[in-house]
Amino acid sequence: MTARPPRGPLAPFGDIALLPAAYVGAATWLFAMLSGLEVAPARLAAAVACAVLTAWAIYLLDRVKWRDAWLDPADPEAHPNRHALLWPRRRAIRIGCVAALAVAGGLGAVLGDSGAGVFGRWPAAIPAGAVVGAWIYAGRPRRERPRPKDRLLVKHAAVGAAIAGLAAALGLAAAERAATPWAVLAAIAAIENTAVVSIAIALALALRVAADAIWCDLDDAASDRRFGTVSLPARLGPSAAWAMGLVLIALGGGLAALAAPDGRGAAWAIAAIAGGAWLAVRRPPRVRDLVELRLVVEATGLALLSAVARLP
Repeated sequence: MTARPPRGPLAPFGDIALLPAAYVGAATWLFAMLSGLEVAPARLAAAVACAVLTAWAIYLLDRVKWRDAWLDPADPEAHPNRHALLWPRRRAIRIGCVAALAVAGGLGAVLGDSGAGVFGRWPAAIPAGAVVGAWIYAGRPRRERPRPKDRLLVKHAAVGAAIAGLAAALGLAAAERAATPWAVLAAIAAIENTAVVSIAIALALALRVAADAIWCDLDDAASDRRFGTVSLPARLGPSAAWAMGLVLIALGGGLAALAAPDGRGAAWAIAAIAGGAWLAVRRPPRVRDLVELRLVVEATGLALLSAVARLP
C-alpha cells in the first residue's frame, strides 16, 4: 500500500475546513481588489464573511454529507484522520453548517437593498445556490451515471468556475450602487471597460482555482487510483499535474496583469507565479494545506501593498 503523505502543522485547520473556507474568502477579497469596482470596507467585510461561512459549511457537509448513506467510501480511505475527527460528530456538524448557511444568507441580504422588493435581496440566495451546486458536483457517492466530480476535465474546471463565480457574485453584490441584479449591470456599464475587467478577473481566478484544485488532488492520488476516482494526478501522474497547474497559474496571472486597472494585477500575478513555481520545485509531501493558505497570504499581501501604495 502506498504511504500516505505526512500530516503537517496546518492539517488540523484543513480538517475542520478553516483553510478551504479562508481560501474562498480570499478569492472574494481578490476579486473586489482587482476588479476596480467601488466597494465600501463594511460591505467588503460582509461579502468576505458570507463567502467564508458558505464555503465552511459546504466543505464540512461534503465531508460528513447530509445523510450517512451518501458518504463516499473513498473519503475515509483518503483522509482517515479527518474522517475519525468529523464522522462521530456528524450530526452536530450538520446542524452547525445549517446555522452557518443561515448567517451567510443574512449577510447576503445585508448586501441587498431592502427598498427594492424581493429582487433587492438576491445576494441572500447565493449561499443556497452554492449548496445546490456542491450537491450536484459530489453530493452523493458515484453510481452508474458519473457526477461532475467523476469527469476528468470537468472536475477541476467546475471547482474553478464555482469558486470564481461565488467570489464574483459576492464582489459585485458588495459594490456600491449594485444592490439589485439590474443595478449590478448598471454599475458595471457605468464605468468604462469595467464589464471586461470584471469578466477577465473572474476568469483569472477560475484558472487559478482550477490549478490549485489539480494540485490539491496530489494528496489523494493514491486512494483515487485504488477507488477509480478520476483526477489528473491519478490519471497522468504528479509531474503532469504540477506542470499543468503552473501553466494555468501563469495564464490566470497574466490575464489579471493585463486586465486590472492598476498595478495590483501585475503584483498579484508576480506573487502567484513565484509562489506556484516555489511549490512546484519544492513538491512538498502534503500539498493541499499550503495551496489553500497561499491564496490567503496573497490576498493579505495585496491589500497591504494597496494600502501602502495608496491605490484606490
